[in-house]
Amino acid sequence: MDVRIYAASLPGEPPWRHSHYPVRTAICSDLFDYGDGLTRLWQHGHTIVNVEHDMEFSDALVANLLECEHPLCAHAYQMHQPNDRGEPHYYAHGWLPRETGPASRGQSIRWISRGEEWADHSGLGFVKIAPEAQRYPLAENIPWQCVEQEVSAAVAGTRWHIHWPEIEHYHR
Repeated sequence: MDVRIYAASLPGEPPWRHSHYPVRTAICSDLFDYGDGLTRLWQHGHTIVNVEHDMEFSDALVANLLECEHPLCAHAYQMHQPNDRGEPHYYAHGWLPRETGPASRGQSIRWISRGEEWADHSGLGFVKIAPEAQRYPLAENIPWQCVEQEVSAAVAGTRWHIHWPEIEHYHR
């Protein structure tokens, strides 16, 4: 398996390290660094493991995703903002409403509950995206706030396999 670990990091943060795979760190000092780096890796036959700077990280967590047979996998993690019911946390994965069809930009979602294994949508905090899931190209010059929506559109039609237990989201 041709694996690329892509780690988004802020200036001054120590880079992630892995004992077996090289980690390509994107120092995100401007609006487009995160998206530009991911776009350069996309659709070149690599399995991409994307991990953001504020996520729990270890060799074992990477292995857990890579050993899974499914082309789109995500470690479950909680968001640190209220959901539409005013609850303080919800999982960064969900289902698209049935009447709206496949994933695309701007659609609302229903967040999953603890233990659910499948979702139509996922946050990108710590995910595996195999080559067969990279169905459509990513745009150029994606601002960091839009990377998740762009990836959701580019993997449309493939469901996310969610790995439990949840991992830490060290949201600052």
